[in-house]
Amino acid sequence: MAQAPATARLLGGWDPSDGSAHRRLAALLAAIDGPADADDQRGVDALGVDTLGERNRRLLELHRDLIGTPLEARVTCAQCGADSEFVVPIDAILDLPCPEPGMLVRLGAGRRRFTFRLARMDDLDAAGDAASPRDVRRAIVERCRIGGDGDVPDLVIHRLAERFEALDPAANIVVNVTCSGCEAALAASVDVAGFVARGLDRLVERLLDEVHTIAGTYGWDEARILELPAWRRRRYVDMIAARTPIQTAAAAGGR
Repeated sequence: MAQAPATARLLGGWDPSDGSAHRRLAALLAAIDGPADADDQRGVDALGVDTLGERNRRLLELHRDLIGTPLEARVTCAQCGADSEFVVPIDAILDLPCPEPGMLVRLGAGRRRFTFRLARMDDLDAAGDAASPRDVRRAIVERCRIGGDGDVPDLVIHRLAERFEALDPAANIVVNVTCSGCEAALAASVDVAGFVARGLDRLVERLLDEVHTIAGTYGWDEARILELPAWRRRRYVDMIAARTPIQTAAAAGGR
């Protein structure tokens, strides 16, 4: 993502009322990318073919471009119950290797041979309604399987998970943390979609507050306010807050 998308597009593509962080982020990425065309492999029609690692990268770039602050997280120690805060290493994650397009994984079990493509976001979505984690894994494996028949052995599924993680390392982000209470070594799993969605919720609320404050004082419409650079919107809000109620009311009445 070369540059931050317009704030108007952010507000147009973000629905805070949807309880699913994944759906909200997918809709926002679709609004940012626009429809796919013959010369563009991204866009709405391409969103489902991202691997989880590719999607995590896009979300971290979105956080960096739109919010620009460190992505802070917290993990609770199972031994002593202390909370330890840490910063998600966005740059290090973005530097992880990307899987090659069309990459296949070939595994064997006895005389049987299996071929799989990498799991994609549409595979994860389709498997999400499975009854148990084991059923989810099997559903994903079957969707990624190329040819062949019969059940895939558990050993192959285990080895396939390891291969997927090695080929798409940004899919499963784990940060090593030292507990602030007992100094135990902790492995904190990072839910990128959840963290980024919460940050965007806060950003959207701030934008709406800025629009409400500026529009109520100067009478400008939303589109004009959102075209302003962020620092100018914040400066206008600060100046409005510093004025007396009489001055503010007079300005509003003189529009």
